[in-house]
Amino acid sequence: MIDHDLDAMKQGQAAAKVLHLIDPHLTDMERAVDTRIYGLLAKGELTPELALHAWIEKSTINKLRSKLAKVSRTGQRAAQRLESQLNPEV
Repeated sequence: MIDHDLDAMKQGQAAAKVLHLIDPHLTDMERAVDTRIYGLLAKGELTPELALHAWIEKSTINKLRSKLAKVSRTGQRAAQRLESQLNPEV
């Protein structure tokens, strides 16, 4: 159990660092998709295929962000379990 929690904690720390570094870039990517779609809408050139591709892009970005956040939270919970095991009086 302790080994599993240690691994989860390490993965959570790594995921938190990665998320912190790439989150602004993910936000920029989402804005770029929105800008592209709004531009196509304004020109009357938005097709169902282009809308689907934009939705897939945004969905992928959100899934990546959510997965990293989930791994980070799992690591935090593992760290809390380890702390309570190592310091039972706290």
